[in-house]
This record gives sequence, structure tokens and C-alpha cells, in this order.
Amino acid sequence: MSFFDSLLCHASNMHCKIHDIKCAIQDAAWSAEKKVYKSIDYVIENPAKSAAIATTTVLSAGVAYVNAPVIAVAIAKTGVLGKTATTGAVISKLTGAPLARASLAKLGFGAISIGGKGIAGGKFVIATTTATTTATVTVAASKLNKNKSK
Repeated sequence: MSFFDSLLCHASNMHCKIHDIKCAIQDAAWSAEKKVYKSIDYVIENPAKSAAIATTTVLSAGVAYVNAPVIAVAIAKTGVLGKTATTGAVISKLTGAPLARASLAKLGFGAISIGGKGIAGGKFVIATTTATTTATVTVAASKLNKNKSK
């Protein structure tokens, strides 16, 4: 096989791969669109339940945001944040506010000085994780209740 033939073969393979990726993206978009319409239909059919789920989700995020320093310290004490803070301080040797700030910054993908989101990022991660979990559990529980009442 000549160099030119090899080049044509590779170009053809790349064209096929690009086509496959394009189809996969279209399938994902159609699937997402169906889920959006299904969610909209659910909200229209169940306005009170949907409002309760939304309210619970927003309230849980607010509570988590306010209590983020305490939550971050609890997470840090498990050891999942690693051994050192962005500053190089050993997390297990920190206490009080320095521990809370270091833990929040670590959850926020590091200090702002190194390109992370810092303490605010950590609070955001905790609040959004809590909100997502609350929404998921609340929706699942409402579906269980719906199935039990049938």
C-alpha cells in the first residue's frame, strides 16, 4: 500500500469516526429533549408536588450553604480531602476556622491563587451537592408514594 493510499484510508476512517460521534451527539440530544418534555409534563400534571420538591431543594441548599464550614470540617476529618491544604499545611493538624477555610477551599478545587474557586467554591459545591441529593431523593420518594397508592 502506498503512502497516498494509506493516507486516504486514514482519512476515510476519521470520516467514519466523525460521523459516529455526530450520531451519538444527536442521539444524546434527542434523549435529553425527551427527558425535558417528560419533566415539563410531570410539573404540569403535578404542580403542588413539583412546588414542594422545588421548595425543599432550595431550602436544603440554603441550609447547606450556611452550614458549609461545619460540613467541610466533617468531610475533612474523614481524610478524603488529602493530607495537605493548598497552603501546604497538614489538614489533620488544623483546627477551628483554619480547618474550615482549608477544607472549603479544598472542596472548591483549591485556593483562588492556584486557579481554584476557594472557599466560595467549596460552599457552592456543598450547596449544589445537597440540593441535587435532596431533589433526587424527594423525587424518588414521591414516585414510591405514587406506586404505593395504586
